[in-house]
Amino acid sequence: RDVLGRFKPGIWVITLAGFLNAAGFSISLPFISLYLYQNRGLSMTAVGGIILGTGLFSAAAQAFSGVLTDRMGRRPMLLFSVSAGIIFQASMAWLVATDASIAYIVVAYAGVRACLMMGRPAMSAMIVDLAPRERLTEAYGVLRMGQNLGWAAGPAVGGYLVGSLTYGWLFTSAALMGTVTLAVVFLALRESFQGSGGQASNVR
Repeated sequence: RDVLGRFKPGIWVITLAGFLNAAGFSISLPFISLYLYQNRGLSMTAVGGIILGTGLFSAAAQAFSGVLTDRMGRRPMLLFSVSAGIIFQASMAWLVATDASIAYIVVAYAGVRACLMMGRPAMSAMIVDLAPRERLTEAYGVLRMGQNLGWAAGPAVGGYLVGSLTYGWLFTSAALMGTVTLAVVFLALRESFQGSGGQASNVR
């Protein structure tokens, strides 16, 4: 009870969203390399180039989303990134299930990675809005802990599922996880920044 009461509820909601977002991403997307190499016959050099290129694209998207977060607000940006991520994950599921063109799969993969990174500036900004200044570093640590747990849990669950599910269903499970994340953000999280003269909000 003392641990939970150390921060505003909004910080714990953001941490939960960060955990779910990372877990949903890492359930399926680390396995895209295996799919492209084993099922589609790409060389590992080509797969590495795809991962590098989409990584650079997602980094640029994250920088751009920082500007949008200040203009649109933290919560709208987070809702947008999660919603768009669900669409791209569902697209990935369909494209992989139907063995669609590799070019389309790469575009969808880039979209998923970009959406994941676009939500991070909004989460970080919410931490700044809601955390006491003297515990700001600790609050960032809590958020990072949630994200790291998601990155650890996702591949473990994905590795278990890939033994019994097709790659298409693996990406479908990631889209379902994104839907849970969207519900958490939409139902439990308010905008945390009301302008320079406003007060930080909390949860619904």
